[in-house]
Parts: sequence; structure tokens; C-alpha cells
Amino acid sequence: MVKHSTFSSLNTSQTDLHRSSHHFPGGLLNPSFHHSFHIIANVEVDKIDGDVYRSAEVFRMDYAEMEMKFKIYVYPDEYKDENYTNYQTISGKYASEGYFFKNIRESSFLTDDPDQAHLFFIPISCHKMHQKVSSYEEMASIVKKYVEGLIAKTILGYWAGACNSDLRNTLVSNWEEDDELDIQNSTYYPAGGMRKLFMAKFCICPVGSRATSNRIIMAIRHGCVPVILADYFELPFNDDVLDWLKFSVILSEEDVYDLKYILKEKAGEEYSRLHSNLIKVQKRFRWNSPPVKYDAFHMVLYHLWLRRNVVRY
Repeated sequence: MVKHSTFSSLNTSQTDLHRSSHHFPGGLLNPSFHHSFHIIANVEVDKIDGDVYRSAEVFRMDYAEMEMKFKIYVYPDEYKDENYTNYQTISGKYASEGYFFKNIRESSFLTDDPDQAHLFFIPISCHKMHQKVSSYEEMASIVKKYVEGLIAKTILGYWAGACNSDLRNTLVSNWEEDDELDIQNSTYYPAGGMRKLFMAKFCICPVGSRATSNRIIMAIRHGCVPVILADYFELPFNDDVLDWLKFSVILSEEDVYDLKYILKEKAGEEYSRLHSNLIKVQKRFRWNSPPVKYDAFHMVLYHLWLRRNVVRY
């Protein structure tokens, strides 16, 4: 292992790197590559020798960046019963696919947070499918059905959480057994809960025992129109910038008894408008490193900027 303490200690000059950049679409053509050099220069990375590389130093540094940053989200394994993804043994000329399926789940590259992911992996094996169906058209149909299942909004309204308030107790007692609303009393996020955020048109956000909740932000990030069920809730950037009525549903606590019927009335054209606006506003609630213009960091700063003459210490 070799550790570089400064950028200047690299053997390859920036001029040499620019000359060879056309060989590396995943490296120097990445706008953040040179910025990453300063970060990786203080991290232990493998020493790579030999003349088989177009640029050993570029490969070494870009590889180190990949190990630090790259994240892949694996979609739910919906076809386990059909054995399209179940690699009990890994052998033969198609073993590389099986190893990839196994290794990605065991690696540090795996993330269960879609917002952290650079790429999204559909866990369907072409080799396994080809053993069970006779044509590529049938294989394409299987993949299409899977993708449609991911993006289809098949749940009218979804909520899962702890019954730590009277309102939440009322929500569960009235709607837990309903066949159109998916309401679950759970002290932890149930298995498949993240996927249901994608599948639901509306995500119920009832006030709980705390004055704040990340449930609303989770709904926004997953493209699920938030339904704020509270007599009072201070929404982010509501007074200054954002009109929450254009991308969310705001109800009083008494509306819990008519919740299903209210949402069904809004599930048509109004939902399409709300959801379209929700997609536009998502980046206002997204955190980035480094920060990006108009993201959550800058929105918080703008919120403080507006109050610079009001708050004094």
C-alpha cells in the first residue's frame, strides 16, 4: 500500500493526465475528477505497477474514488419463486453473472437508500430466464412486467409507524383493515416499506408525539404525494418560497374519518397535477456533497437569509 500526503507527490503531472484523458470516459471526463484527487491523495490506495495500462496513475486514483463513493441500489427480488435470480450454485460458463449477483449484495457498494445510489440494479438473470422461456420476446415481457410493477401506483394511500398519538390510533383503528389504504401499526419500518413509498399515490403523514417528522421528506424523495394530517404543522420553506398546496394535501385531524374518500376524490386529475409538481420540487429537499444550487443546503441558507434582520443574538 502507498499513501500520498499531497497532490504534488503524484508521479503523473496534470498535463500528462489531460493528454491521456480521452482514454478514460469514467475518469477524467468526470467533472469532479480533479476535485477528487485532493480527497483521495490522503487515502491509502494500492500501488499499481507495469506498462499494461494506458495510465496506471489515472486508473489507480479513479479506482480509489469508485471504492469510496460508488453506490448501487438493488430492486426487490420479485421473481425468487420463479428461480430467475436464485443462484444456489455458481459454476459453468455463466458463473460470472452468478458471482455478480452474490458479490453485489455482500459488498460495500450496496445501498438500501435510493437517494444515495448512482445506479439501480434489476435482479433478474438473463441466463436463468433463458432456461425457462423459449424466446427473447418472453424475456422482454418478464422484465417489462417487473419494471411496470416498480413504477405503478397501485396503493391509494400508505402509512406505517408507531401509534404514539391519539390521531395515529384513530388512523389505525379506522383504516388498518381497508383494502385500498395500506395502514400499518409498526414500531419499525416493515420489510418492503421503502418500495411501498414508490407504489403509493399518497403517503399519509399524521402528526405524532414529536413536533417534527422525516416522513414528509421521505414521501417527497420517493415521489409519493404527502398528505399532512395535522391541525398545525410548520412545513419547511412554507412561509417564504414553496406553496405546499400545489404538491401536497393538507388536511385537519378530523378528516381522518373521511380520509379514504377524500383521497379517492383527488386520485384523478388533481393527483396528476400534484405529482407533477412534486417531481419539480424534489431537488429542493435533496442534500448533496458538495452542495448544488437550489438544493436543501441552499434552501436552508435562504431561509436564514430572510430572517437575518429579525433574529439577533
